[in-house]
Amino acid sequence: MTRSKHRSRALLSIGTATSLLFLTACGSDDDDSSAPADADTTEAPAASEAPVSSDAPAGTEAVDDGAASVEDPQVVCDSMIEIDQTVPAGTATKEGANALLDTAIAAADAETAAILTDLQTEVQPVLDDPETEPSEAFFGLYNQTLTWIGENCDVETIDVVAQEYSFSGLPDEVEAGYNLVNFTNDGTEAHELVAVRINDDVDLSIEELIALPEEEADSMITFIGATFAPPGETAVGSLNLSEPGRYAVVCFVPVGSVGETEGDGPPHAMEGMTHEMTVT
Repeated sequence: MTRSKHRSRALLSIGTATSLLFLTACGSDDDDSSAPADADTTEAPAASEAPVSSDAPAGTEAVDDGAASVEDPQVVCDSMIEIDQTVPAGTATKEGANALLDTAIAAADAETAAILTDLQTEVQPVLDDPETEPSEAFFGLYNQTLTWIGENCDVETIDVVAQEYSFSGLPDEVEAGYNLVNFTNDGTEAHELVAVRINDDVDLSIEELIALPEEEADSMITFIGATFAPPGETAVGSLNLSEPGRYAVVCFVPVGSVGETEGDGPPHAMEGMTHEMTVT
């Protein structure tokens, strides 16, 4: 499993800007082959379907640009959850993501629309090049967006607590779907939550996977999501557990990581900070 700082940190560790200091990833993005297309940020191509249509929730009115013309929290929920499921996975096009953002902005209240407008600006470099490191402003805005989703949308939420060196609150079994994670660090060291799906043809334990060479282990897993929290803080993250199977949750922060000092000890996963769960 990957021990180095990785693209997953840039896209999915949304808890705090300080997550950039320590967050490591577990999973491979080498198969991200979708190249974002250059497109105007305010108009989707004819083939792209915005979520506001004849099937949109009642109260949503279509306008010339295809966006909602009245406040509709459900439209915002649907659009932002789809963005969160597709952009980090590398399956969103630039025009498609911007069409969803335009729809969400048009359907949001003034305060939320302002947040989403700023988020749209900050996410453009990532849509142009998925390997681009997002700005610190992006992480803050995205954290606000996830918090809004948790407070206003019908989504499952998992409350997870990290300590030295274990997770508590993670289920052994969970139904497939989109989940938010409230990740609280009750320990004295920095901690992260990194989730991967173990390939169906792999029967190795988490401990056996961790012991493998990085490239070999990465070929056996798919990165799902990550979040990070310094000691005493809570971060909001998301996990798109859309496919049934075995999932591993690990923390690869080095032992001794406190404040702005990265520890020189082994990864927390080597100390037993792992959890396996089954998605049904």
